[in-house]
Amino acid sequence: DAGSIEHGSELHDSGSTFQAHLCGIASADAALAALSAVHRDSRVRHAACVPWAYRVVEGGSGVVKRGCDDGGEAGAASRLAELLETAGAANVLVAVSRRVDGPMLGGRRFNHFLNCARELLEQCGY
Repeated sequence: DAGSIEHGSELHDSGSTFQAHLCGIASADAALAALSAVHRDSRVRHAACVPWAYRVVEGGSGVVKRGCDDGGEAGAASRLAELLETAGAANVLVAVSRRVDGPMLGGRRFNHFLNCARELLEQCGY
């Protein structure tokens, strides 16, 4: 149900490293399986937070299923979910890991989560 995990380029800012991770999925169950695979990846394993969101459009019925979790970064998941909705992306899970070794970034961290996710979605044809 889940495809291979794609990894975006790293974005560095003041000691924080952001990186998007994406997987094509066919169901909500596949999203959770893909998320588990993302968390096992060495690029993600030591992240301070990994917010994620998925959006699935069921083929026969057209019913849209969504899910998201902040993964330790309050407010990030809803922004990722909104990005998927706005882009019309279907049957995809996107997560963004953040490794932290520096100062707080304030509100600009949300731009980094979104920009990393948007770039990888576009690269992968979503």
